[in-house]
Amino acid sequence: MLGVILVNKEDLDGAASEEREAVRLDPNNDLAHETLALALYRKGDLDEAVGEYQETLHLNPNNGSAHYNLGLALYQRGDVDGAITEYREALRSNPNDSDAHDNLGVALWKKGDRDGAASEYREAVRLSPSNAYAHMHLKMAFQQMGNLDGAIAEYREALRLSPNNGDVHVYLGVGLAARGDWDGATAERREALRLDPRLARAHALLGSVLKDKGDLVGALEEYRTAFVLDPRNPDYRQAYEGLLQRINH
Repeated sequence: MLGVILVNKEDLDGAASEEREAVRLDPNNDLAHETLALALYRKGDLDEAVGEYQETLHLNPNNGSAHYNLGLALYQRGDVDGAITEYREALRSNPNDSDAHDNLGVALWKKGDRDGAASEYREAVRLSPSNAYAHMHLKMAFQQMGNLDGAIAEYREALRLSPNNGDVHVYLGVGLAARGDWDGATAERREALRLDPRLARAHALLGSVLKDKGDLVGALEEYRTAFVLDPRNPDYRQAYEGLLQRINH
């Protein structure tokens, strides 16, 4: 119990210490293993967290939350197939878990199963209309599958649920730009930057809009800012240097 309290207070080291002692005293305490796994996951100790979740499920195979959280840890570790298996096991225990459907959709999309992913996103939204992440994932799926109007509608619904999410404003801007609504796209990207001036992708996407509208100097400044904020992204540097070369010639 103390470990749970410490996890909720973000004292992850303290929680891990408490639950290790609980496991030492009672190795068959599945709740202690699960709480230890959660603390380790939040600390970023993925390998040990996976082991503790697996031990939890060895002791209690029908623990839906442990299956779900094991799926999260496996996905973060790069084991997408393992994550899919665990999300599906979690849904056997609780078919109405919107987050499990949403994360299953993310994993399926990663594997290239776009139709399966979109189906899971839709189910996540149906089960929890307030799930902003599910709306965002569904709209991204719509856009990449060519359903632009469906994507824009989902972007707007996600913003209704989470109006201060800069990333959603960026993605809505992308959708509007693809439909030729340059003014709308610019407005969304500027709103994203108002919410988070250091959002590099917003600067880069605003640069794309300005370039397409013919404002090459403005676009160059946005690309430069994006590259300064995220110098590890080669696309931003390439966009900046390519446009600079075009202007100078």
